[in-house]
Amino acid sequence: MKFSVKAIVMMFAMVLTVAFANAQPKGGKKGKSLEERTAKETARLQKNLGLNEAQTKEISAINLAYAQKTKSIRDASRAEKDAGNDVDKGEVREQLKSLREAQNKEVKSILTPEQLTKFDTMLEERQAKKDKKGKKGKKAKKGKKGKKAKSKKTPNEEGEEEGEGEH
Repeated sequence: MKFSVKAIVMMFAMVLTVAFANAQPKGGKKGKSLEERTAKETARLQKNLGLNEAQTKEISAINLAYAQKTKSIRDASRAEKDAGNDVDKGEVREQLKSLREAQNKEVKSILTPEQLTKFDTMLEERQAKKDKKGKKGKKAKKGKKGKKAKSKKTPNEEGEEEGEGEH
């Protein structure tokens, strides 16, 4: 088989493109440092709640501290899983939930009554969005099962149904 120089150069370029594309850091939460994520969250709260400078500094410290605690729980859970040990996801979920509740309690202690009302509304909206997202996932799974059940009919049964409508 004879390869031209042009074909070899093209294959080499494709291999390099794939290699460099895989070497790029992934986007999303994992691509950002803990400090970057907490700074973004704090900025969002500052904008939505109208925090003053002192409140912003306090909430930033709270967010960072709890983000570090959350990370340590997740890392410990991941290490257990990687070691081949069973991880109780429900227990991990409960630990993370109690951390979020403690974080929210600390944040609320810093807010004015007006800000507190806005913060509570934000939390309720986030929970509603989370609940809605969970329900969509359950419906999608049920829908797939329903389709599979319908396709189990024999060709004879399908023909009988079609014929019934023609009478």
